[in-house]
Amino acid sequence: MDPLMPSLCILDTSVPQDRQQCVLKASKEARAAQLKPHQPTDDSGLRCLKTACDEAKRRCRLVTQNPSEVQWMGQLILTFGKYRGKSFQWLVENDVGYIKYIVDRHVKEKQRPERGPINDEWVKDYLLKYIQFFPHVSCHLEMCVDRAIYGQGRFKSFTFEEMWKWYSLHKQLLSDPQCGSDHERRMAQEAHTSVKQWLVMAENDIATSSLKRFRKYILDREKAQHGAPPPTATATTATATPSSSSACTVATVQEDDAVLAEALASYERKAAAEKAKRPGKQSRPASAHKSVRRTTPSSTARSPSEPHIEVPVAAPERTTAVMDAAPQPCRPTATSAAQPEVTYEGWHKMWESAPNGLPQADVAWLKEDETNGLFQRAASFQDKYGKMKWRKVLKDDRMWFHPPEVPGVGGKNVPSADSFFRSRVFFWRPVGVWRYSLRCPRAACPARENKGAFLYRCGYSHTVRQICHVSGWYSMLTEVLACNACRKAAKDSEEHAIGRFPSWEGCILNQLSPAHQAMFPAVLTLRRGVDKQVVRLLRDRTEGNTMAKVWRQVQESHCEEYLQRKDLYTTLLTQYTKPGKITKSFSPKFQLPPPRRELPSPRLLRKAFLLAEAENIEDYRAQIMSTFGKVLKYDSTKKICKKLSGDGKGTAEWCTNVGNERSQILMSVLTCEESLEKMRPMAEGLMERYQRAGEAAPELMYVDRGCCRALGVSSLEQLFDKWVARGMLIRLDIFHWIHRFDAAVRTDHHSKYALFKSALSAAVFSYNKDDVALLLQAVRAGLPNRADSLSDSQLIERHVTKRDLSHYVRRITVGAQETFVRVQKVIDTLKGPAGMDDNQIHLFKGNDDIDHVWQNQQKHLECIQDPPGRNMYTIKKHVTRNGVSLPRYATDRGSNSLEGFHSFLPSMIPGPHCAAVPFQVYLLAGIARWNADRESASVRGQQGRQHLVYVSPLVHRLNERCQQLFGVVEDANFRAPLPSGGERIGLEYLFCQSTDTFNVPEHYAQTTNTLQTDEDEGDEGPADEGEVDEASRDDDPPDGDAGYISDAVDDRLTPLPRNLHLTDQAVADDFDPCAEDVCGPNHLPGYEHVEELSRVLVDVALEEGKLAISNSTRQRVIAAWNGLHLHDRSIHQFDSLYSARWGNALFGRTNGDPAESSLVQKLKFSKRHSAAHLLDSRKNRLMYCFVKQLWLHPHCRAKAGGLPHKHLLTRLYQRVQQRVTVDDAELSKLGIPLLKINSKSIAHFIRRQEALSAANVTDQGLSVLRRHQSIAQCSQPPALELPLERPHTSRPQVTYEVTPSLAGTRKLKYRHGRTDASPYLPPLSHTVTSPSPPAPQPEPPSPAPSQTTPRKGSYIVVAQKTLPGVLEMEASYVWK
Repeated sequence: MDPLMPSLCILDTSVPQDRQQCVLKASKEARAAQLKPHQPTDDSGLRCLKTACDEAKRRCRLVTQNPSEVQWMGQLILTFGKYRGKSFQWLVENDVGYIKYIVDRHVKEKQRPERGPINDEWVKDYLLKYIQFFPHVSCHLEMCVDRAIYGQGRFKSFTFEEMWKWYSLHKQLLSDPQCGSDHERRMAQEAHTSVKQWLVMAENDIATSSLKRFRKYILDREKAQHGAPPPTATATTATATPSSSSACTVATVQEDDAVLAEALASYERKAAAEKAKRPGKQSRPASAHKSVRRTTPSSTARSPSEPHIEVPVAAPERTTAVMDAAPQPCRPTATSAAQPEVTYEGWHKMWESAPNGLPQADVAWLKEDETNGLFQRAASFQDKYGKMKWRKVLKDDRMWFHPPEVPGVGGKNVPSADSFFRSRVFFWRPVGVWRYSLRCPRAACPARENKGAFLYRCGYSHTVRQICHVSGWYSMLTEVLACNACRKAAKDSEEHAIGRFPSWEGCILNQLSPAHQAMFPAVLTLRRGVDKQVVRLLRDRTEGNTMAKVWRQVQESHCEEYLQRKDLYTTLLTQYTKPGKITKSFSPKFQLPPPRRELPSPRLLRKAFLLAEAENIEDYRAQIMSTFGKVLKYDSTKKICKKLSGDGKGTAEWCTNVGNERSQILMSVLTCEESLEKMRPMAEGLMERYQRAGEAAPELMYVDRGCCRALGVSSLEQLFDKWVARGMLIRLDIFHWIHRFDAAVRTDHHSKYALFKSALSAAVFSYNKDDVALLLQAVRAGLPNRADSLSDSQLIERHVTKRDLSHYVRRITVGAQETFVRVQKVIDTLKGPAGMDDNQIHLFKGNDDIDHVWQNQQKHLECIQDPPGRNMYTIKKHVTRNGVSLPRYATDRGSNSLEGFHSFLPSMIPGPHCAAVPFQVYLLAGIARWNADRESASVRGQQGRQHLVYVSPLVHRLNERCQQLFGVVEDANFRAPLPSGGERIGLEYLFCQSTDTFNVPEHYAQTTNTLQTDEDEGDEGPADEGEVDEASRDDDPPDGDAGYISDAVDDRLTPLPRNLHLTDQAVADDFDPCAEDVCGPNHLPGYEHVEELSRVLVDVALEEGKLAISNSTRQRVIAAWNGLHLHDRSIHQFDSLYSARWGNALFGRTNGDPAESSLVQKLKFSKRHSAAHLLDSRKNRLMYCFVKQLWLHPHCRAKAGGLPHKHLLTRLYQRVQQRVTVDDAELSKLGIPLLKINSKSIAHFIRRQEALSAANVTDQGLSVLRRHQSIAQCSQPPALELPLERPHTSRPQVTYEVTPSLAGTRKLKYRHGRTDASPYLPPLSHTVTSPSPPAPQPEPPSPAPSQTTPRKGSYIVVAQKTLPGVLEMEASYVWK
């Protein structure tokens, strides 16, 4: 391609090349140039014509020594406008619409007689002259409006002038029944119908500017022709008189509606009749005339502003095939009684046979539809015997074939059901479409060493694959390739076989470049196929994402799509059965829709997923084995081993995992036992990995056991002896150390169990004073009026939650001696009465038991301490709270992150059981995705990964190419993995323990082969995979800090004492003076008045048989109400028992400010439904006191009579509500805050009061257990910040072998019947009346080749004189 010629962006490449036009819309590059600010430069030299031309020619000579006119003109620079500084060539490539605007405006300015000097006139003149070399661009100009392309339906390649001639001819044919042939009448009528639809519409109702332009063109031509005689129909027809023209015009106006209806009916009848005939050209009538090419007379001078335009004119006597606006070869003109048979290239009869062929609804449009179908227009050719043959050749510019659009309106004919249930087709042809050079995949091929031997096309496979898509089905066809060398060898020897390979086989697909392989849309099993979009739904290794779940989602989508199509079909059919319709009298029989195709079983979806993921196994292994860390966590679990079934069932006992400080997994192995001998290969593999990568030994390792030994070296120190020798410390996880005391605890359901664990955690840790001070500063900023009177300890007690402490405050261990003293004090206290619950059951099994456990755990006090000088925290991000910036920390301490992985690990394997082959695939894919997700959090702002893609080779290729092409990488944080060593992971490790000759590559090759050759499951419904729907897990797991995890105990009954921070609330309530317990020492004044009003209300509740309240009782209520303090009359905060998240519900949704919208929605909700409220003294002391007095009143218990107490209290409360706030006119005006409650509110209140009583009875001497938040006196060094980008390392990187692209390198043989090889011919018949022969005209400049240059050939024009004043030309095309 010539770099000095523009690359044109064609609007529709399916039309002939001389009828193509460029896109007017600006390209992406042009839009970016508009947004880029213009840099001021000195372009004064470019404003001079001679200087600008010399500069343009100089740049051209850098490419070619003798640039042509069109080449150097393309290098001229714009000196004005939004594209200032861009060349003409760049402008033609990127914004033709801007050229049209500039040139049209320039032409108008030059035509004005009173015009003054025009700015940059010579630049605009040369731009006009330049675009004349490109008819695809110049056809958009207003001065060339006759050459503009109509672009609609069957006339999409016709120009405006051609459409006008057909449109005006229709009026003449109506006035003279003997004028023109039948074909002329039909085509003129169809053209008139197509044009008329735009004339009857208002201009504003037309969407596109090109059709508005066409409408204006027709109206202007009609206005200019008013009163002039219409053109003749044929050469033998006399010119109509003006009177006949007027009569014809009047008749046309009167019969417009009838003509439209008649044209539509004729079009549908002819189209239906032509389907049974050959789609070639009909025999030409006797009156047919030959075509002409009209040119501008030579007497007209040509200037740069007046381009020389050559317009091919269409005539009425064009055939139906030509009217379809597709390229046509020369066809015989002799009339033939028998129409020749049309053959279809590569079409198999088996494709039409059900049920293994194409769907019946797709056969017709694939063969006959020239726009959407498989084949090009039928063309003739001579076979080797000299006979003329008709053939349809496959289109070679696409692989996807989409069916015609589903009809949305019914016509005169009843629609067919096939038109509603068509499906798309994918024809996989890497050689036929991409011209790919592929070699024979056989190892024994005789042409193995011949680099020029490639597979050739050998027909098309008769097999049709039905591919399951997300919302339906589509069919897949393929070409067959053959090896010529194998074919010749098979003839000479029986040892060889003829090599034929369907293109969708793996041996062919693997020869394509990765980018071309990705274009193959499905995963093929032995007999079926699944689209890759369905496979992607199965990738996410999360809880509940099983094959049956995805099967149900796809099944729902299939059913919904099928029923929607059926609904539209039946909707249109009902129009033909309405009363009064003429079609109803014929009792039409409607075609029954085809049945819905059943979805394959979930087992087939799983098989397709495993086949797809098996290709990525090596990449997943490399990613996992390229993970490193400074702080490692070592732990084991048994849960996942129970899922292993089949031959491997019972062979694995433990799943041992090693993680790092970012919660990534370095290694995960399944073993039969955790002995030193069995774990030695895993440890040696890890240490060898660090050594190969040049990484320093880890600094710290947290374990659940084996941390130390009384004498000698511990087991883990022996296991990782090389790292220990280089300074690695082994520490016991504090979470496991605390839970070792469970051996002496009677049960974890004991009421003092949570207090004991909380006290142990407080005995180990202290808070950093700097972080506490910063947190208190943020809390005080949010409570400007309330926090001034509170000390730091009170503020922590009332307004700082455990979640705040865990996120924003660092903790350090207090040392072995201080920990010993604190733990000893806790144990001594709980040995006494303080360790009993309300039933006098002790927390510990016995004093000897707890002493024995404590004695064994004392030796680990040094193991649970932080290493001296080691910073155990990293700042994840900064959070602004009340104007104060708080760092949010993540700790490296403990192995809780590994425990979180263990809880998630069973979800990676869908279903309750899994065989060994899919088990390994699921495990590696899940761990690789787990690590990649956490790798993105290792960069500040959690931007460690640009794209949610887990395939390393793809990102690696794009990084290299984008760096080479654009100067920037695609993902700056991507690091290529380390080459895999001799490590074993997952089931590989288990197999190696039992098989000495286990080989990893052979194992995965055998796995893939087993999956590919396995028989497909039947099309049965989803099998029961035994899935268990569990509650969803928290999306934001707690940080891995042992102290906080140990406190996470469910407290369902009783709130612990106020100064024990064991709440799970995410946000603490704002401090309110009403929040104190009314029975506490600091209760608010006025509580005696609350009790007085409550006693009166109790009397009202116990009074039965009356609704009206006596005057004396009314006065008592009023007096007691007037005595209440203001804080008891107002309701500070309501907490509904069924708390609603305002703003999320659909009812009452309100736009605007969130705070205001929440209040408005609450008001809307209150009118519809009032929720029950909690009975809490901190919210409403009156309700609390009233219900409690009712509960404790002796007469209330006597009236229960077997009725549950909660229901009786609810009825009495509702009685007071109705009598006081509804029935009494005076009391209802007081606004006594008696809110709605129900039996559940009462039950919760009673249970809470009983639990408080039980806790207070046993609260003797528990001052030591009240978790005093000890604050360290010494400051810690600042925590480390996350990096802005992942650091670069000198580790060796894996080398990816990228298959080069050979697309476009294969030269294909010419196929008879290719219509794209024949240029578009001028119209077959048209006449032009001319008083004298046209004068000769100088030849226009020959356009230089561009992307749209047609095939080489030339026209031979033969002229002859037939009638006086009529000149005919016959054009034929001769190949060079």
